[in-house]
Amino acid sequence: MEENSVFDEWIPLSDMLACCVAVLLMIILIIEQKSSIAQVSGADGLRNALVEIAKGSNGAINFYDGTNYYKLVLDNATFDLGSPELTRGNRNLILSKGEEILSVLLDSSFIMRIEGHADANPLNSLSQINITSPKLTRQYDYDNTLLSLLRAMEVKRVLAEHWKTVSKLPNEELKIALEKVSVSGYGANRPINREDPKAPENRRVEIYFEQK
Repeated sequence: MEENSVFDEWIPLSDMLACCVAVLLMIILIIEQKSSIAQVSGADGLRNALVEIAKGSNGAINFYDGTNYYKLVLDNATFDLGSPELTRGNRNLILSKGEEILSVLLDSSFIMRIEGHADANPLNSLSQINITSPKLTRQYDYDNTLLSLLRAMEVKRVLAEHWKTVSKLPNEELKIALEKVSVSGYGANRPINREDPKAPENRRVEIYFEQK
């Protein structure tokens, strides 16, 4: 009788362990599902925000839904010939959307990549460029690849100064936002108008939003 009573005590214990394992597995499954839902919701929220930015530009900004990224592109020539500085109209356009772009960065797990581009008009020296901002000068050979990089840097600089002035964010939060912004330059290698590589619309920046 005593042996049976001891054996009977082990049955509920094994059932209890099985229940604990089942509960643990359910918790893990729920966490994974919530994480997946959050990622989808975050992507949808970002997409909707960028679509609204494009809509609010009255056709001056185009939105593209790519594979694993979203992209904003200004519709007309963003820069004067050979210049890394935004035209007045496009500078004002970017500034008018600056707070919305900052909000997107702070509220999502996405990062922002600014790509600079140039047309195929040849540039051989700094004497061919109208640089009025000392922050953009560099001590190396000047060509369209460098020009495109300076254009991306200029957009980031303009946004950063705007965010610092208007957003009233603590310096640490502003620093975090800027760390999510990278720049690159592709010269004249990726014209948006392939039929005419020297066309003014090829002088542009493209702003990508990608998952970390």
